[in-house]
Amino acid sequence: MSLPKVAAKIVFTGTKILGRAFAEAGRQAVRNAKYRPEGADNAEPTGADGSGTGNSTQKLTSDLKMTMDEACLILNVKKDTPLEQVTKNYEHLFKANAPPEPPAAPEANAPQQRSARAKQSKPVYSHYLQSKVYRALERIKAERKGKEGGEGGAGEGEVSATSEGGAASETPAPAAPEPPKSKELPGKGPTHNPNEPIQL
Repeated sequence: MSLPKVAAKIVFTGTKILGRAFAEAGRQAVRNAKYRPEGADNAEPTGADGSGTGNSTQKLTSDLKMTMDEACLILNVKKDTPLEQVTKNYEHLFKANAPPEPPAAPEANAPQQRSARAKQSKPVYSHYLQSKVYRALERIKAERKGKEGGEGGAGEGEVSATSEGGAASETPAPAAPEPPKSKELPGKGPTHNPNEPIQL
């Protein structure tokens, strides 16, 4: 056989094999898309955590663009951690990623301080991380609010009993501090003013 015939045969055989593989992959994709487990039509969809609150959990996840697991990882808490501890972790992480306060005023011995400042490492802060921490707190609060409304009862630390008659009265949960004021678009996070310099 000549070299052109061998090359043509190799190309033809390779194309045939790849064509069959792609056709089978396409058929498998169609089968996967059509597959429904038994009882899936009548059952309530489940969330990522296996609970039966799939609709509300999925809606919160799509609205806030963050799952409950991600929010718990960001704030270093578990799903059943009290809201006070969640808020405490939020405040710590938010302050840790905040820009440092500007110095009050330059002093007379400024040249000596400049050399000392040059040796010190500059504090690292991130507006991106601050927004992630804020969104994580927002997600956890939304999840807890949804569970309270769905159960008809109260969440942790949300209801206190009175001394007379044992009747329960609702008290608002402690509100988390708001992030620094910046322009916000509806459904979006804080935005940066293009006329202001970005500080790194």
